[in-house]
Amino acid sequence: MTTNSTSADTERIIWEHGGGGEKTHKLRKEFAYTLSNPFLNVLDEAASFVIDQNELGIVPFTTKKDERLRLALTTDTYVISPPRFEHEDIGKLAVYSTVNDLAMVGARPLCLSAGFVLEVGFPRPRLLEIVQSMANATRSLEICIITGDTKVVDHIVVKGKEENAYGTNEGRKVLSLSEDKPFEMLINTTGLGIIHEKWQGVTRAQDGDCLVLSGTLGDHDAALMVARKEGNPKSCVQYSGDQPAVESDKDRFYLYPLVETLIDNIGDDIRCLKNLTRGGIAMAAHEIALHSNVGIVLQVGAENEMLDEEDKKAPFVSPEARRAFGDLPDVDYTALASEGRMLIVVSPKKARQAVKFLQQHPLGRGAQIVGTIKASHPRQVYLRKGGEGSRELRMPSAALPHSC
Repeated sequence: MTTNSTSADTERIIWEHGGGGEKTHKLRKEFAYTLSNPFLNVLDEAASFVIDQNELGIVPFTTKKDERLRLALTTDTYVISPPRFEHEDIGKLAVYSTVNDLAMVGARPLCLSAGFVLEVGFPRPRLLEIVQSMANATRSLEICIITGDTKVVDHIVVKGKEENAYGTNEGRKVLSLSEDKPFEMLINTTGLGIIHEKWQGVTRAQDGDCLVLSGTLGDHDAALMVARKEGNPKSCVQYSGDQPAVESDKDRFYLYPLVETLIDNIGDDIRCLKNLTRGGIAMAAHEIALHSNVGIVLQVGAENEMLDEEDKKAPFVSPEARRAFGDLPDVDYTALASEGRMLIVVSPKKARQAVKFLQQHPLGRGAQIVGTIKASHPRQVYLRKGGEGSRELRMPSAALPHSC
């Protein structure tokens, strides 16, 4: 159900509605308005709720401490082309992205469900490889996929068209699909988690708060971009970015151990957490600005007065991402998906402490303070880069197509 005509975007679903940018945000708000309830209206990465045995139902999560069971629930659907590439595949990413969404509301995963939509003719050996990848991921997390479903359809097709990192038919071209390309499979996963006993819930960002990035940007979309450019899954860059070699996918993707450390040590000073998937840090910053009615200034490199001189040398974008997109002009790295990365809003008095805690974990060794909350320009986001001054960072119109 797509159309090439952007003029019809008020009547039909177009590509940008699924890209993680401005149109995705508006579509989510329309869903929330129609389905309005206290759980959905928050528009977090996961719904948080409390089991109320007296009422035999669920009630909204609050910061009030009690003995009731506090749970989180999230769901996501994954479409990736190609579905497998070196170090990554749609199954593994479905598992880790789902549990990371739970982590953004302070929840440790308990179990998952999985639903598959498969195209007729999809090779069973490839399917079983992807399922095995999901099994390996869940075992490493010590959780299970406890229920699921499978559907088979005639075709899952991407209609041939030009796509780019800024939206259809605008900006610089990133990918050209000259003919119909098969998706071959879609996966939906739902995750249930238990909320950390010290988690106080998402609160509004305040003037002067700091934004902490857990690692470099762009690794996920860089790996996918190389696979598409080379047409060879074995040609992909390493996903680990600025991190040294680590022993497992769990150490490369799984965010809850970092979240748990932050909650245990500075929990009262954490305002919110954002998983940097579709739309990247640009989309995450805009969501924070809109939710809290504040402004945000992202600062990179020499212009970042919040960093020590040594920390200013830390890369904002991974070297792999720069190599992957090096021949494409004007790529907006702030809009790239970065699975295994998060943005944390924390009080200024605990920001440096948060960075130190993150840097103790392999996944957080590239952590750095990257921005501040400003009450002076509500709902606006600015990017300040060394030597380039400040510019308004608009909500991305779309991410790299079909990256997660």
